[in-house]
Amino acid sequence: MVIRLNFKGENLKMKKLLALSLLIVIFAISICSIGLAETKNFTIGLIPKALISPFYITLVDAAKAKGAAEGFDVIVSSPPNETAIAEQVNIIEDFIEKKVDLLALGVTDISAVVPVLKKAMEAGIPVVIVDTQTPLPGLEVTSLIGSDNIEGGRIVGKYAMELLNGKGNVAIIEGVPGHSACIDRLQGFHEIVDKYPEIKVVASQPANWERALGMSVMENILQANPTLDLVFAACDEMALGALKAIEAAGKK
Repeated sequence: MVIRLNFKGENLKMKKLLALSLLIVIFAISICSIGLAETKNFTIGLIPKALISPFYITLVDAAKAKGAAEGFDVIVSSPPNETAIAEQVNIIEDFIEKKVDLLALGVTDISAVVPVLKKAMEAGIPVVIVDTQTPLPGLEVTSLIGSDNIEGGRIVGKYAMELLNGKGNVAIIEGVPGHSACIDRLQGFHEIVDKYPEIKVVASQPANWERALGMSVMENILQANPTLDLVFAACDEMALGALKAIEAAGKK
């Protein structure tokens, strides 16, 4: 999401469509590829990265509704935030113990989840990765369902340059350092904006995908850089937090 200093809101329609699309593919895999359509108690273990984002809340709601409509059980468990890596690994372990028929998850940390996902696959549990096209070295999961975050970053960069006419001071609010989505979005953004010599990235700080942290980070950035022209936040929650800080500072 981009915040220009006169930005007034957000559009959840596209996120809802993506969430519903993800669930359609998950259940299609469940029925067609795995061949368990006749199983009465087919259970999907759904593990969002966290439930602090409207995107994942929409995804979970859609999963539960689809499961009820199709006669599948959807059990959901989530870490408290996207930096709670150990908690996500524990949830995967728990779902393996529960012998779910399919795991669907957004990966918080690649190196941490690969061993436990390998264990799930060795136990005969198919794995679907959702939200980001996260590569998992040494594993062939059933499906990777997600957006091209590098291209997404390029789209943001092009839009930012249109808004600024190729010049101005820009601040970036990053996600969790090391997350593939964050790395890819920033890469795509820089591929575009770094071509413009009159664009100056004056700050780039992480806020861990969280609204409250996005607000506090934005407050700090504004104190050091009062003449900002545009803010690029790598997700909607951080952007909304930044917007509150911008408004509280009396900026339009």
